[in-house]
Amino acid sequence: MKYERVGDIIPLITTLLLVYILFYNFILDIKHITGLLLSLLGLSIWWVAKFTIGPNWGLCYGKPRLKKFVIHGIYSKLSHPIYFGVMLSFTGISIMLGNIYFTIFTIATIVFLIFRIKQENKHLKKKLGKAYYEHRKKVLI
Repeated sequence: MKYERVGDIIPLITTLLLVYILFYNFILDIKHITGLLLSLLGLSIWWVAKFTIGPNWGLCYGKPRLKKFVIHGIYSKLSHPIYFGVMLSFTGISIMLGNIYFTIFTIATIVFLIFRIKQENKHLKKKLGKAYYEHRKKVLI
C-alpha cells in the first residue's frame, strides 16, 4: 500500500474514533462538549485541507518533498492546516477520553508535528524563496 493511501486512512480512523466516543462514551458535560467542539473543528480543517491539497500531500516520512506549492482554499488562511487540524482533533479527543495514554500520545504527536512544521518551513524557504515569504505574510498561522 502506498504511503499516500495510508495517509488517507488516518483521518478516517480519527473520525471513526470520534463517532465511537459520541455513541458509547459521551456525557453531556463541559469536558465532553469542549472536546467535541475541538475535535469537530480539527477534523473539519483536516478533511478540507486534505481535499484541497489532493495528491500533493504524503505522510511525513523522511525529507519534505514539494510537488506543488498549494496556496488556495484553506491554505490561503493557514500555513499547515493538516497538522493544525490533527493537533486540534487529537486534543479534543484527549479531553473527551480523559485517558492518560491518549494524552501522552497527543502530546507526542503535537511535538512531532511542531518539529515537522519547522522542517517543512525550512525546506519551503530553501525551495521557494521570496514566494514562500510572501505567502507567510498572508496566512494567520
